[in-house]
Amino acid sequence: MRGGLAVVGAIILLAGAVFAGQGLGYIPGSYMTGDIKWFWIGTGMVVGGLALGALALRRHCFYGPPRGARVCFRAPHPTSLSPEGRGCQYQL
Repeated sequence: MRGGLAVVGAIILLAGAVFAGQGLGYIPGSYMTGDIKWFWIGTGMVVGGLALGALALRRHCFYGPPRGARVCFRAPHPTSLSPEGRGCQYQL
């Protein structure tokens, strides 16, 4: 699901970049070339694609860790031998 959302976000981002480029006149050959309306539509698509990609690639889940999972509130030091640094399933 997350991978598909990232792919859709990337496609929307690329299409928006093409629309914006045509709206500014950098990409000729279309009725959109030189029409500033398409620059603004493309800019909105780029922002939407970035938002979808960020939503797909964010690290934490929406509902929190499963019930009974051990949660660390800070990342343990990699060389730490203390017992509170081991066994954490989720880090917040």
